[in-house]
Amino acid sequence: MELLFSFVLALALTHELDAVRAREWRVLPVLNALSEESGRAAFIAAHVPLFWLILDGCWSADAETRDVWRIAVAGFGPIHFGLHWLFREHPYYDFSSHLSQGLIIGYGVLGALYVGLAFAI
Repeated sequence: MELLFSFVLALALTHELDAVRAREWRVLPVLNALSEESGRAAFIAAHVPLFWLILDGCWSADAETRDVWRIAVAGFGPIHFGLHWLFREHPYYDFSSHLSQGLIIGYGVLGALYVGLAFAI
């Protein structure tokens, strides 16, 4: 489970690197109303506290806290896939490469697998 979760998180974080390349802020409500530079800055800056909270929670010394955070992060994978599916026709959507799709689908599928196994154990 530890290795599976690390892979799920690696897919999610690598997707966020790709999201900067794809200029995802142009697709997101609120951020898409900002200028290109302001949208990029806000998108990137928002990831600092987000990643800090995720990493802190997912490696908490408290096992219950750690488990809840890991299930939340993994469980967001299928939701995240659904959001990308909804936005796929947006004129600024730029996640059509095999790499982009692999990261998005991988995070969704392996996130669902992690959650399923976590509740089965």
